Amino acid sequence: MTDDLGATIADIAARLDAAAIPYTIVGSIAALVHGRARATMDVDIVVHADAGAIRAFVQGLPQSDYYVALDAALDALRRSRPYRTVRAARSSARAPYSTPCGTRQVQ
Repeated sequence: MTDDLGATIADIAARLDAAAIPYTIVGSIAALVHGRARATMDVDIVVHADAGAIRAFVQGLPQSDYYVALDAALDALRRSRPYRTVRAARSSARAPYSTPCGTRQVQ
């Protein structure tokens, strides 16, 4: 995995497509497509999936590249709350949190 945001978006989109999970890219990346410059370096993706699809998707993510707390993600789904998935840095650092946040993000 590289530090390239475009490569991360392509990777996640391919994995969502392979899992047949419908999704919509929103936020700053979507704004860029419509000609509005944004300064954030993340991507917001809204997924439409049930617990089984989320479980399969998360279990298919390489732990060396992504940090996802499956229990927290399923809890967020049950409570209709957003959840953050974090792309691990090249240094293989892990995110210090696994709680729902304001948007679903891959950083």
